[in-house]
Amino acid sequence: MTDIFNFMAYRLIKSTEEDLWSISREKDLLTDDDIVTFWENACHSQYDVTHSTEKNKYKWSFRKGTSVTDNNDHRLIDIYILGKSLLEKDAMVVDETGFHQDRSYSQPAPADTMTLLVFWKRHIVLVENRSQMITGETWLKHYSEIMVRVAEKMDYKKMPQLENIPPEKSIVSIFYNLLKVTRIKLHLELPNPDMSRLTKELKEKLEEDQIQELKQDMYNPNGMSKKETGLPFASLALAELGYKKGPVTIEGEDEEGPKKYETGKDTAKGSLIGFKNFIKGLRINAKTKEGNGMLDAIEAELIRIVPTDD
Repeated sequence: MTDIFNFMAYRLIKSTEEDLWSISREKDLLTDDDIVTFWENACHSQYDVTHSTEKNKYKWSFRKGTSVTDNNDHRLIDIYILGKSLLEKDAMVVDETGFHQDRSYSQPAPADTMTLLVFWKRHIVLVENRSQMITGETWLKHYSEIMVRVAEKMDYKKMPQLENIPPEKSIVSIFYNLLKVTRIKLHLELPNPDMSRLTKELKEKLEEDQIQELKQDMYNPNGMSKKETGLPFASLALAELGYKKGPVTIEGEDEEGPKKYETGKDTAKGSLIGFKNFIKGLRINAKTKEGNGMLDAIEAELIRIVPTDD
C-alpha cells in the first residue's frame, strides 16, 4: 500500500478565551518553547476528556510522539497524537444463553488516532485527515477542551489553539469578484512568523500598538478600497493565512445585485508520500539524509497549498 499522509493545514495561534481568563493568570506563551511546555503538560492523562453519546462513551487523549531537530538542536518539527478511545458501547453481545443487547466495556480501550505535525518554521500544524476522526470537527472541540483544562490547572493566560487555513484565494477572490465591497467583518489574531509581503505592514502595526487581537467591522455603503496596500485587503489576506477566529463575512454587490458571503470555513488540504516510514525512521536517527528530504517535502507542499507571497 502506498504510504500517503493526507492532511489538513491549521494555523497555530495563541488564543485567549474571554470567559476563562476573567481572573489574572501568571504564565504566558511568549516563545515556541513555552508552547511546547504547555503541550507537554497536556500529554498527562489527568487532562483526558470523556464524552458520551446515546450509545457510546469515548475518551480523548493528547500525547507526544517524536521530534526532529537540526544539528544544533533547534526545533524543526514536533509530532503529537490525538486519540479517541471507545470506553463503552451498547452492542449485541453473546454469552452462554445466546445473543442479547447489553453494555460492552473494553480494557484497555481500542483507540483511533490522528497525527498532528507541528512545522515550527511557519507555525503550521499538519492534521492527519482521517474520516473516522474529523467529522464535524469533533476532534478540534475536544483538543480545545484538553487545552482549557491545562490552562486552568497550570495558570496560563493563553493556550495554543488551531485555526483552519482556508484554501488559497478562497477569501480574497470573493473580495475581488464583487464590484463593490460594502462590509467586512472578521476577528484577527496577532500573527506569528509566517508573513507575506502584503500582510507584513499590518502585522508590524499591530505589534507596534501592542494589539494581540483585532475585531473588525469595516463598512462603507459606497464601497471600500480594493488596493493591495489597503486595510481591507491586508485584513482578508491575514485571515486567509489562518490568523483569524471563526468565519469571515463579506458583503457587497455584483452584476446581479447585493451579496453576502460567510467564508473561511473550508480548510487547505495536502499530502505527503513516505511520511509514515519517515516517522518510523525517527526512532533511530532524526538527522539522516532521508529526514532532511522529508522536511524539504513538507515545506514544498506547504508552499503549494499555503503560499506566503503572490
